[in-house]
Amino acid sequence: MKPIIMSDLKFDINSASLLRSLRLDEASDDAKTVLGLIEEAMKVAKPKAIFKEAFIDDKGHDYVIIDGFRFKSRVLRVNFDEVHRVFPYVVTAGRELDEWSNGVEGMLEQYWADQIKEFILGTAYNDFIAHLTEAYGLGTTASMNPGSLEDWPISEQPKLFSLIGDPFQG
Repeated sequence: MKPIIMSDLKFDINSASLLRSLRLDEASDDAKTVLGLIEEAMKVAKPKAIFKEAFIDDKGHDYVIIDGFRFKSRVLRVNFDEVHRVFPYVVTAGRELDEWSNGVEGMLEQYWADQIKEFILGTAYNDFIAHLTEAYGLGTTASMNPGSLEDWPISEQPKLFSLIGDPFQG
């Protein structure tokens, strides 16, 4: 099955929440700078997701085979105990936002830009999960990332990308 690209993800930033997380007083000059950065970021951000529907071929004690790709992880295996279908995905805040943040000058301003990207990514991710849940009639969902657990190392990430596939090839 060919991967699907979603380039119409909804995103937003709760400015008050971001300022609180940055521990900035809303009336401060720093807060005004952050609000200006938010305004710039919102104009250029184009978050995207790529995913595909995949099926579990086999399960062992400490591995799962999905569409022919073997992933070694006991935790992944346990989490997929009652599952036969999965949706591997990647969600990104987008190249456009990354290019914008690379142009932000000043160490503190770059930190704020990174936090803005995280907020945008978070809301885009939530929109992606909502679309996926509705489109495929999913109940409870769980998410795991290679590298987030010692049991499923980051070295498994290339296999995950290969599983998702290239949407621009045949």
